[in-house]
Amino acid sequence: MSRRAAVPLLAALLALALAGCGLIMAPRTIAPRFFILNAVAPHTGATAPIVIGLGPLSLPSYLDRPEMARRVDANQIVYDPEARWAESLRTNFQRALGANLVQLMGPERIVTFPWYSTEKLDFSVSVAATRFEQQADGSLELSGRWVVRDRHDATVAARIFDYTRPGGTPDANAAALSELIAELSEAIAAAMQSAPAAAP
Repeated sequence: MSRRAAVPLLAALLALALAGCGLIMAPRTIAPRFFILNAVAPHTGATAPIVIGLGPLSLPSYLDRPEMARRVDANQIVYDPEARWAESLRTNFQRALGANLVQLMGPERIVTFPWYSTEKLDFSVSVAATRFEQQADGSLELSGRWVVRDRHDATVAARIFDYTRPGGTPDANAAALSELIAELSEAIAAAMQSAPAAAP
C-alpha cells in the first residue's frame, strides 16, 4: 500500500478509535422516577361537624430536597438521584395527613397553616417530625412529636411518636412512608375523637 493510500486509512481508523472512546467515556444518562405520598387510612364513613387546622408541620431540612434520602449511619445521609419526590416533601406529607384525617373523621373542613386569626377552628394539629427516611438497616422510620389543641388553644393531647415499616425499593418505600403517615393520622384522629367538647 502506498503512503498516499495509507494516510486516509489511518485517519479513518483514528476517527473510529476516538468515537469509541467517546462512547466509553460518555456519562450515563439518569432517568429519574418521581414518587408521591398518598392517603391510605381506611374510609370509616364517619362525619364530624368540626373544622381542623392542620399545621404547622415541620420536617428536617436535610429532607427538603427532591431526592429520596437514606441514612447510612448516625452521621451520614445519601440521596438517590433516580428516585425523587414529585413535589415538596413537606407539602405532600401535609396533604396526605389531611386526606387521611378526612377519611378517618369526615370533618366539615380542614384548613392548612397559616390561617387567618378570625378562622373558627375546633382543633389545631401541629407535627414536628424528626425522621422520615430509610434507615441504615433498610427500614423506614417516622418519628417526632404531635400536639392537638382545642378552640381555646389549650392542649388536648401531645405525643412523642416513632413508627417503622420494612423498606425496599423506592416504590415500596413511598408506599411504606404513606402507611406511616396513616398510622400517625389514626393516633391524631383518636385524640380528637376522645377529647371532651370545648366550651363555646
